[in-house]
Amino acid sequence: RLMGKGSTFNIYKTTSKIKDGGRLKLKIQSIEKVEGIYDISIELDRYDIGLESMDIKKKYIPKLKDIIDKNSLALIDLIAFDLDYDGEKPKLSLYFLRDNIIDSKLSIEGVKLREGQKIYLKYIDVFGKENYDLYQINKGKVILCQEY
Repeated sequence: RLMGKGSTFNIYKTTSKIKDGGRLKLKIQSIEKVEGIYDISIELDRYDIGLESMDIKKKYIPKLKDIIDKNSLALIDLIAFDLDYDGEKPKLSLYFLRDNIIDSKLSIEGVKLREGQKIYLKYIDVFGKENYDLYQINKGKVILCQEY
C-alpha cells in the first residue's frame, strides 16, 4: 500500500456514523512547509454505499450500480468542511454542491494546518443519508479520528 512505501499520499476510509449511510473515501497529502505547519491537499476518491440495505426498487439497482462504477461521486449532494474544528459545533465554511463541482476532479489545495489541528468533513448523498468524519494532523500525517 502507499503508506508502506513511504509516500506522502494516503487513502483513508471513513467510518460510517449512519448504519445504512455511505462512506466517502479521500486522498490526502501533507507536506511540511514550516516547522509544525503543513500544506494539505485533499482529493475525492470515491463514494461507497450498500444499495442492498436501502429501500430502493429492484429495477433501479442495476442502474445505480452502473453509476457507482462510472462515477460514484455523482451520488454526493453536498460536501462541507470545517478546516479548524474546535470540537464543538462545526463551522462549515467551505462547501461544494453536486450540481456544479463535485466529481473525481475536485481537489482542495493549499490548505495550511498546524500540528494537532482538526478537520471536520460532512457529506450528504442523493438519498438524504448524512455522514461526517473528523481528521487530525498527527506527526505530519492526516489521520481519521475515532474519538467522537
